[in-house]
Amino acid sequence: MIPYTKQWSSATPGYLIFLVDQSNSMSTAWDDGKSFADYTAEAINRTINELIATNAAGETVKDRVFVSLIGYGANNDEVKNIRSDYLSKYADSPITVQTINKKVSDGAGGWINMQVEMPIFLLPKFGGVTPMSGAFGLAKRLIQDWITEKNDNPVPVIINISDGKPYISNDIYESAESERTIKAAKEIMEIQTLDGNPLVFNVHISKGGQEIQFPENENELSGDDMAGLLFKISSKVPVVYKKAAKDLDLRNLKDNSRGFISNAAKPDTLIKFINFGSSGGINRTTA
Repeated sequence: MIPYTKQWSSATPGYLIFLVDQSNSMSTAWDDGKSFADYTAEAINRTINELIATNAAGETVKDRVFVSLIGYGANNDEVKNIRSDYLSKYADSPITVQTINKKVSDGAGGWINMQVEMPIFLLPKFGGVTPMSGAFGLAKRLIQDWITEKNDNPVPVIINISDGKPYISNDIYESAESERTIKAAKEIMEIQTLDGNPLVFNVHISKGGQEIQFPENENELSGDDMAGLLFKISSKVPVVYKKAAKDLDLRNLKDNSRGFISNAAKPDTLIKFINFGSSGGINRTTA
């Protein structure tokens, strides 16, 4: 079988895992005053709502994908499985519903602002260190449990969102935690399923530096240690995902591009990248 061609369906659902950095540095504010944590939660909430809408048939939400939300760092070195459910369960039981402003087409080529209600599944949090290796370790265990029963399903996909280096105590341990993170992520990328190896995509949020999308090699990263680490643990973008990226106006993909954006300085880029990673490729859902 050609890898990464298995379709998300009710019979063979996909598995999507979000790793969410909730360390204290995620309190950093963008120019509009919203924090990195605010925009990360907003992007993930929007994505889950879009998945629900895409997989709805009337009032029934088809369980074509299982979603896990893993937070790391909110309470010092805590790694928490915030929620793991099929789409229909998310649709049935959001944490709350918020009213947000959204731009919608006016039908005449322009846009208008409207207030719409959006179910919320992840709340923004920050407050601790960055135990990234623990997050990947938990993701690995969840994937292993998943493929024990569903090895012929589409490959699991991990989207890791962070603004800083793996960090659990002080500078003495930073290097060791980085090595543990690389080891844990690569172990995931080496797991064998009938549809290929699990995919790991990363986004590095930052207000400084030039934004780099889908690099092919570390030479493109200007010597940034954090970017280099996340590049090492990012999968090559499969062909089926490349059309999804282009449709989202993420157009810098090359033959050996990694699923990674460095110095994502704009909230719109964060949202597009999460949509790309959670797409399951383009047009890959069936009944």
